[in-house]
Amino acid sequence: MKSRLGAPEGDKVYTAGGDSDSEEDDRTSFKDQLQNFAAVSRYCCQHSVPAICSVLENRLFTLEQDLKEAMRYHATDLESQPRLLNIFEDIHWLLLLSGYTLTDDDSMDGQVIIRSEILSFSTAQSGSPTASLELLFHPDSATVAVDWIVRILAVVLRLSSLESRLASIGFSSLVSPQVSVSSLWFLRCFVRTFVGFRERDYDEFSPAFAVCFAADSPGSSYLVGFLLDKSLAVLSQVDSESDQLEAAVSLLRAVLSSKDRMSLACKHANFSRVPTIGHSVARRLGSDALRSLHSALASSSVCITDTTLQHHYWSALLSPVLERFHQLRSVQTHSESVSVVLSLDILCGLITGSRSTSAVFLFSSLQPILEYLVPMTIEYKSFPDVTLGVADVLIAVSNHILGYLGTEESNKVFSWSLAFLESYKLIDFDNVVFDYLDFQVSTMVSIMELLISILSKDFMDLSVQVIIGALDLAPKMSDSAAGEIAFYGLAIILPLLSQEMLQLPELSATYFRLLSLLCENYPEQVGQLEAAMLAGVMTSLDSGIRRFGPTEGKPCYEAITSLAFHCLEERVSHGPLYTNLGSILESILSCLFTDKFDVDLLSFAAEALFNLIIIHKETYCRLVEAFLATQTSNNYFDHIKDAFNNLTPSIADSSSVARVNKRAFVGKLQSFVAGLRGVIYTR
Repeated sequence: MKSRLGAPEGDKVYTAGGDSDSEEDDRTSFKDQLQNFAAVSRYCCQHSVPAICSVLENRLFTLEQDLKEAMRYHATDLESQPRLLNIFEDIHWLLLLSGYTLTDDDSMDGQVIIRSEILSFSTAQSGSPTASLELLFHPDSATVAVDWIVRILAVVLRLSSLESRLASIGFSSLVSPQVSVSSLWFLRCFVRTFVGFRERDYDEFSPAFAVCFAADSPGSSYLVGFLLDKSLAVLSQVDSESDQLEAAVSLLRAVLSSKDRMSLACKHANFSRVPTIGHSVARRLGSDALRSLHSALASSSVCITDTTLQHHYWSALLSPVLERFHQLRSVQTHSESVSVVLSLDILCGLITGSRSTSAVFLFSSLQPILEYLVPMTIEYKSFPDVTLGVADVLIAVSNHILGYLGTEESNKVFSWSLAFLESYKLIDFDNVVFDYLDFQVSTMVSIMELLISILSKDFMDLSVQVIIGALDLAPKMSDSAAGEIAFYGLAIILPLLSQEMLQLPELSATYFRLLSLLCENYPEQVGQLEAAMLAGVMTSLDSGIRRFGPTEGKPCYEAITSLAFHCLEERVSHGPLYTNLGSILESILSCLFTDKFDVDLLSFAAEALFNLIIIHKETYCRLVEAFLATQTSNNYFDHIKDAFNNLTPSIADSSSVARVNKRAFVGKLQSFVAGLRGVIYTR
């Protein structure tokens, strides 16, 4: 604390103009230090919490006095007030220190467990429930006999109210954006941890906690309303900076993420503004924040128990979205494309926020928009953000809604996905003015993510009815529309892939994950691919195990294992797939004896090698004999020969794929590699 605070409690020396601009994201830059501080601070709560609270109260009192002085002289520029800047800097750090001490991981969503040290400390205080609740309602009241946790929260509520008052009288320029973001962050962490906690989840808690923070308590009801108003006010304030808007979105998400808090929010006077707030701030939010906000608005709807209120909520939430798309025209201008991208971000957020009870309803409500996505892609083909936005929407539908749809609705999603793939083929890149390579890579990643998402329907169908029909895209391949679309998409992207593109981590990881899913779920169809396409797939897998690390290598080995097991199970002993797997066997063996082989992949390589050796006994024996023929030293020759004999005696003489045999082979391969690679490297 001393190193982060100025005098009199700290020894930090401020430079002219303060330090607020030099550390823009202290929660990230100093995360390890803050976590270490919190661990020690919770260990001695009886000392640390009162110390933090007392300094925070003093700093806020000083801030209030200095602000009055500044307003009396009509100061409008915070940068010209070095004393205010230094006070704000201290408050910023006190908010971080107190937030990390009282709450846990700030990156999670949903309710967070209250730390046992905090509960024990609060119980030991014997704070007055009445006095604590009074301070919560009136943060300027006396603090005698009040729980220290409530006192810290009351200081932050006072700070938050002070910022709102300054904004209302035209002095928002005297508010530190950094402190505003930090206070919103503290309130978000606090509400997720404390507000609306369920008493049955804890063995002990103080009476002050019960009356101030428990579910359905008067304190929780007040706090939910206060925080709802605060987040809506920041979002509505026209001069709010982007960081403040994003922090307000996170706070609103936290308030609405709990069923108990949502039930309290529904009773608040300003709740009617909640479903429409996204429409009013859409142009001031970044893409991620806009999606996050609408995801929270959609997901919170399931917490509304009143049917009539839920109907009005959905109507207020969806009507502006439907109207947005209704007004869109195929005027290919930059300004129009910006509106399209905003609308797609909103749509993507709503779909991401769907839940099991709302997925079918949301799909039905948004179907007129979803049907327009592919024509929109063609109309705005000169704008890559539109194409990528449409892909994100289809990915969201596949990830969050498709599993709950029946046959007819699922086939609509499949047909839209197929049409999107077709529209990608029709884009005339010669007439598009943007970085073609970046767009191609981004779109290919999105297409592969879409294919991966729709594949989930085949092995995770949560709908009332199971798909029994399918699109007639490639009858020779499969009865599954999802699988057919995936292979169709693979045929589009495979010729466009180059070794240079595969060096991009995100693209290569997504591509190999797609191959792994296809080989695992449709090994027979992989074997029936036309020669050029099958060669491309097998070349990719070979490259994946030779040239890439664990992230890409793991799915490649899993794909090879699935294909080899298919050949073993179906007794495949000829054909292009069988032949290609023989070459893969040679590649794996050569990889094992190179210093670039990552031992973290050994277990995955062992499973693939186990199946390959069984189906390619002759090839394996030939490769071993060829390798032994290169050994000129009798001592090394005998050692290497014995190692191979110990590795595969049972595999060479049988076709058993029992788990016990495979597990034994994995252990033997570990010993084999550890012993033999050392000999080869030495030579």
